[in-house]
Amino acid sequence: MKFDFKFNSKSTLNIDIKHVAEVASRTWQKMHVLLFFVGLFIFIAIGGYIWKQNIYSGEWSNEKKQEYINTQNKEVIFKEDDFQKVFDDISSRKEENSKEYQPIKDIFKPY
Repeated sequence: MKFDFKFNSKSTLNIDIKHVAEVASRTWQKMHVLLFFVGLFIFIAIGGYIWKQNIYSGEWSNEKKQEYINTQNKEVIFKEDDFQKVFDDISSRKEENSKEYQPIKDIFKPY
């Protein structure tokens, strides 16, 4: 790889863009597979580390356990009046269903 850098009297750097692009292209062609596998290995390693942490380090501190218990320790309030209304409604429907079926007269049939 040969870079052609030219300096002029005003100390500005003139770079041949085509040459730099060509060198970068050749370097990429040589390295893209290696970079892919290095990146793949890094992602697999990070995923394995996170997985291990979740499986083997799943213990809670005493404070976290107590916080969870406090959020789950809620009493159920029994609303007896509402329950009685629903129970009475079910009973009345049951009584209505147990009555003997009486067919309705056919309004289209001539008598």
